[in-house]
Amino acid sequence: MSNDTDSSQGILPFTSYYIYTIFAHVNGLFLILGFGLFGVLSNTANIIVYAKMGFSDTVNISLLALSACDLIVSLSSLVVMFSSNPLFVNFRLPSGVDLEEVAFVAGTVFMYPCLGLGACVTAILSTERCLSVVLPLKVSTKRSIRLNKKASNVFIFAL
Repeated sequence: MSNDTDSSQGILPFTSYYIYTIFAHVNGLFLILGFGLFGVLSNTANIIVYAKMGFSDTVNISLLALSACDLIVSLSSLVVMFSSNPLFVNFRLPSGVDLEEVAFVAGTVFMYPCLGLGACVTAILSTERCLSVVLPLKVSTKRSIRLNKKASNVFIFAL
């Protein structure tokens, strides 16, 4: 009796290629589209709410900047998803540009800088919250509303 493994068949796939393709299309089109549209709608609602609340509090300004960054990330991820989907790979825009080039530009020019900016805004919000617990009266005088508005405008509109 031998204790050898029969490796003549190689690695057998878990599912067939066709089932994998169907799963990839359904996942790519419906699930990612649903989450992307939910992100766009919820961030748009957040921007409207924070704009109506006014810019009198530094937290409102920071959360508005964070929602704007997340909205740009959601929109550009939807563009990347449509542009890199295997169903639409061979399509061209009327100007003759491939959709893969659109996905590259949307991903590198818009998505990644806004991801980094959103991370920086989250770090600023976390730091402000921690400092407001440790030094409750000094945080509001150190970070003025005018400074926060200028920083948010520079970061958002510089993109």
